[in-house]
Amino acid sequence: MSGSGGAPASAAIPPLDDAALALFAACQSAWEDDQRHDKFVKYCSAAGLLATAARQYRLHLDEHPGDPIATRMQQRILTMASMLLSTQKPARQPVTRSRGFVILVGLAALAGIIGAILYGQ
Repeated sequence: MSGSGGAPASAAIPPLDDAALALFAACQSAWEDDQRHDKFVKYCSAAGLLATAARQYRLHLDEHPGDPIATRMQQRILTMASMLLSTQKPARQPVTRSRGFVILVGLAALAGIIGAILYGQ
């Protein structure tokens, strides 16, 4: 499947770094050990590699369809990514950049001019 510009969709997913590769290799050597999977996913979350971690489990599922551990870990990664996205809010614009602020300043300036004309004599 292609992403924008004709590049493969996987091109947007960064590769695992050396530490993540070592952690996933540890998972593969003792697949039933939940602690190894936890360490791998926690590391990937902290390193911004959740999409890459999910891809590793997807590749495992391609070779071992229905694997309960890979399925569970993919679901966990999805939940973690969803929580990260829901807690990230866009930065609010400063009040001084809002249309209401500009109108308020304009009205205050107009009131000042009118006041100066009426009471300045």
